[in-house]
Amino acid sequence: MLRRVGEGSLDAHTRHTAAEHGPDAAARKELDLLRWLPSPRGWWRLAWTPEGELVGITVPVRNHGDPIVGFVGVLPEQRGHGYAYDLLVETTRWRPPSPGPATRSSGNASTWCAVAAPGAGYPGAGSHPLSRPGVPGPGGWPGPCSPP
Repeated sequence: MLRRVGEGSLDAHTRHTAAEHGPDAAARKELDLLRWLPSPRGWWRLAWTPEGELVGITVPVRNHGDPIVGFVGVLPEQRGHGYAYDLLVETTRWRPPSPGPATRSSGNASTWCAVAAPGAGYPGAGSHPLSRPGVPGPGGWPGPCSPP
């Protein structure tokens, strides 16, 4: 799944790793990071259309301090339908089973952080046609989305 999501990705880190070491290495690097974070794999979710087509994956995780959006990825053939926004909202609404701080997010300016985050309640990201201005943050959990 991570290899397929990485195809044609706008994510600067994914593109760099894939260009230097190939798409399998880029997917392994992402998977290694997600496995390193202290969160159960049971939190990871595949996303499907109502017709049963696979859309992508969303991975809410906890880093060593806060719940965060670990990964949001949409398959190349499903891009352009606003699914990154939908997955980001769903990941942000999901809350780990223990009380804690708000879900946080960060990413580079070329990814879902710039595309979907503004409409999902993450301030600090630029506007994009896929964002939905004026929509309040899901579940009242706005968090920073600050491109490096």
